[in-house]
Amino acid sequence: MRSVITQFLAENQQLKDQANQQTTEITARKNTIEELLARQKQLLSTIESQEIVNQRLKDQVNRLTNYLDEHPNMIIQHQEQTDQQTTRIRQIEEQIGQLPTSE
Repeated sequence: MRSVITQFLAENQQLKDQANQQTTEITARKNTIEELLARQKQLLSTIESQEIVNQRLKDQVNRLTNYLDEHPNMIIQHQEQTDQQTTRIRQIEEQIGQLPTSE
């Protein structure tokens, strides 16, 4: 009877050790899963923020596109004005260069 009890106690201890080892492994896996879930939530939050920024940029592009569609000649007019001003500046510089110098 003693040998049966001793064997039973040894098996019982072995099962306790296995249970403890499995509990430790489960806890480690649980912690890993919790860390991954936290990281996933953080990434989702970042994605949502980026989607908001992206939508704002799309809205700005649409507004600018609409503005340019409403004013198609505006850029051309500004370029023509700039060209005229550049030409006028060159003419003035030439006139200045032709003035007699006083020595």
